[in-house]
Amino acid sequence: MPVRAIPLDRRRLAHLCPVSRLCPVRRLRAEAEAKVPGLVAFLEHVGDREELADIYANVDAFVHTNPNEPFGIAPLEALASGIPLVAPNAGGVLSYANDSNSWLTETSGESYAAAIGNIFSNEENRNARVEQGIKTSSRYSWDASTDALFAIYDEMYQRFQSQQELYDYTDFPAEINFAANLTA
Repeated sequence: MPVRAIPLDRRRLAHLCPVSRLCPVRRLRAEAEAKVPGLVAFLEHVGDREELADIYANVDAFVHTNPNEPFGIAPLEALASGIPLVAPNAGGVLSYANDSNSWLTETSGESYAAAIGNIFSNEENRNARVEQGIKTSSRYSWDASTDALFAIYDEMYQRFQSQQELYDYTDFPAEINFAANLTA
């Protein structure tokens, strides 16, 4: 995707965070520097939690461009941090991102640019979506996730208990000689 300048306040620093090794970082970095010098910084993987929290605290929007992401923890973290989220209207992010808490868009540069422009052109809409994003993300806490996992385990155990006849192996021999069965 070519780098295009978005008509925003030029004092803002836009951060692009490529998380895939497939991203052509050198080409994009050179293109960004040629078109919007000093306004785009490319970050590699950030493993330090405090540094990541500092980055989230200092960005104006989080733009997630991968339509094939199976879930997308980084966009969910952005919602939890109160950051406007621009994401594709495809993939795993749709399990939590919607038009009430994010800016969902087609996967084209023009569509992403329009969504980003919309974030900064309507403060009331931005604030409402950010608030909804924080509420949405609260449903994905570690406590809520482990509670849901244990609920699945409990349901599986109850089904097992209610259908014990399906798991009765008393009529099977204690040992099976597979080698003997192969030669027979």
